[in-house]
Amino acid sequence: MNYGKKKAAKRQKKITSKSTMQGKRIVVRLFKALLICIVLAAVVGCCRRRSFIKKIIDDTPHVSASDVKPKGFTTFVYADDGSTEIERFVSSSGSKQGIQIR
Repeated sequence: MNYGKKKAAKRQKKITSKSTMQGKRIVVRLFKALLICIVLAAVVGCCRRRSFIKKIIDDTPHVSASDVKPKGFTTFVYADDGSTEIERFVSSSGSKQGIQIR
């Protein structure tokens, strides 16, 4: 490398020249624009995801305890082999005794 006076002056002029500075400014501005686009895409994605989930929750029907409570019982009696159905009991009580859950 040449560290002479002329070469040092030439390097300093190259570093501080208008074209070099403009090139750096363009690169910095493009980088900032890219960062802004990434942040904007993330915000839009979060908003869409939130509205999608809210729409699903709003479209689901309301379920109460009376909707889940069974109206009757069915009991199946199987043979020893486990696949042959011997008898079926269908009624409001169906040979089952209700108990209170505490």
